[in-house]
Amino acid sequence: MPKPTGSGVRLRKRELFRYIGYEPHGVQIDVHRSAARLRVLACGTRFGKTTCAAAEVVAAMSGNLCRCGTYP
Repeated sequence: MPKPTGSGVRLRKRELFRYIGYEPHGVQIDVHRSAARLRVLACGTRFGKTTCAAAEVVAAMSGNLCRCGTYP
């Protein structure tokens, strides 16, 4: 899963999400790819807004994501 580097373990979001068992659908992937500081999800019920946001929180709290790209 994670690949060790000289300064610790670096992750890509896709690897992290796979590790935690989260599989985003097409539009959620666009949200995860976004580099915007604020992301607003204006969508209907059962879209997965909470799950999408929770996955972003987990990624942010890991604090050691690879800077080589966002969700590829």
